[in-house]
Amino acid sequence: MRPQYKNPEHQHLNDKLPLVYGSNTDSSLNDLNDIYDLNGENERKKFISKVYFILWIQLIFTSLFIGICNQVVEVSYFMLSYPGVLLSTISVIIIFISSLCLFCCNEKIRKKPYNWIYVILFTICMTYLMGFVGLSMNTQSLLLGGLITSFIFISLTIYAWQTKIDYTIYGNIILILLFGLILFGIIISFFDVTILNTIYAVCGSILFSFYIVYDTQLIVGGKHRSIQFRTNDFAIASISLYLDIINLFLFIMDILNGGSSSR
Repeated sequence: MRPQYKNPEHQHLNDKLPLVYGSNTDSSLNDLNDIYDLNGENERKKFISKVYFILWIQLIFTSLFIGICNQVVEVSYFMLSYPGVLLSTISVIIIFISSLCLFCCNEKIRKKPYNWIYVILFTICMTYLMGFVGLSMNTQSLLLGGLITSFIFISLTIYAWQTKIDYTIYGNIILILLFGLILFGIIISFFDVTILNTIYAVCGSILFSFYIVYDTQLIVGGKHRSIQFRTNDFAIASISLYLDIINLFLFIMDILNGGSSSR
């Protein structure tokens, strides 16, 4: 009888394991599986720590830049100048190309140094674009929106960690809802109706709250999850959760702004 590794990432190791004979076969099998479970759990914990460390650095960096754009007049003038607008256009292009890379070059993103380059470049570009939110909103609204977003994110993270309900099986459903939200946003852009904008912002907030739960469970993994990120997916995982929080913040700012989009 040959002991089997449980994790799909290590299935190829099954063929390299020696056959175990004798009366202690079951105990040897259990010992090897226990050792793997412990090692796999430790790797997952390191992965989770790395993802959330990167995430908090991203959020702190973005928050500080939004605050600087809101408070420092010289920075505000630069953002609105021709070079500033040109940089925003370049940032949009880089983010678009980076998003395409998630589908066509995801194996590259899993390897050094491409994973770190991807995270740093994406975060800088997104942070620069978020600076325009700091220009268009007052300080009180920004602080309130940030506090509400933080409260929702922390609450949903705790829920996603402890619940036995597997939300990773609903990925296709929330993707369809995202396409529906985008279509809804395109349609209402032709109408200047405040109530429609408010409904759009509320729907967006709810959808990206679900995305926070979904991505959190992909990161945490465990026996209650159908799918999960691999332990070398920290760049993709941190960017996914970062975008969930950014979008939630933007929709909350829309709600606080009375349905008048700040994006």
